[in-house]
Amino acid sequence: MSSSKRQPSSKAEFIVILFIAFGWSVFGSLSTLASIQRAVVFSDAALITTAVIEVFALGIIVLVLRNSSWKPNDFGVRFSIRDIATGALLALAAIVANAISFVVLSMLSASEFSITSSDLSVLGIAAIVLINPFYEEFLVVGYVFAALERMGCTTTTAINFSVGLRLLYHLYQGPVGVIAIIPIGLLMAFVYARWRRLWPLVIGHALLDIYGLASIL
Repeated sequence: MSSSKRQPSSKAEFIVILFIAFGWSVFGSLSTLASIQRAVVFSDAALITTAVIEVFALGIIVLVLRNSSWKPNDFGVRFSIRDIATGALLALAAIVANAISFVVLSMLSASEFSITSSDLSVLGIAAIVLINPFYEEFLVVGYVFAALERMGCTTTTAINFSVGLRLLYHLYQGPVGVIAIIPIGLLMAFVYARWRRLWPLVIGHALLDIYGLASIL
């Protein structure tokens, strides 16, 4: 057993890392939710800016984790060819969940909320697809699970916290953020809890992002 597994995780470290990782996006999400805005527009500048912020934040977080004796294996950061197939299945399941959510939204007469795009380029799409999936899954699942379990929490607690955090920074998407993100978050968390492998989540997330962006072009 590695030395990092024997050390308790610091609650202060946990709060600081999640604040660095998602504080800005949670604030933006809640601000959008509080407004009367009925549409979200993904622009090229917004995608590139998000990718740059995530690279910068991830660099700081990695330094903090290294100082706390965390190792890559603590987060399931290992790759296998089978992860590609698992990731594809995860993306397919998420797409089905999204389709069901839109049906539910239509039944609830909430379909007036819309998500559109503005002048997206290959650079903007590539930046977000290559960076965001790893950033989110590494932190909202891999780190959350490892840190909470170090603090003595159960896997069920880690799953619930992960799903809740994912929902919190997706609320800017309106009704979709509640109806679609919860099942997707549960799916990602359960798969990670079962196999402790991060790359299927990252690949599935990337494929889902490509599908989502393609659908609003």
